[in-house]
Amino acid sequence: MVYENDILEIPEEYKKMSEEELDKEIQRLYETMKGQNRGEVREKIAKLPVKIFL
Repeated sequence: MVYENDILEIPEEYKKMSEEELDKEIQRLYETMKGQNRGEVREKIAKLPVKIFL
């Protein structure tokens, strides 16, 4: 949760990146996270009483 008085700490490497570089980094991180969570999501879905096909 974020409040209006919170101080955001952005790493220097991200501050120095251009908009295109940031977009590429976001995409790279998204692909990494998507691959890591797939097994966990499938396990949770398998435990549900209703079958969901992805």
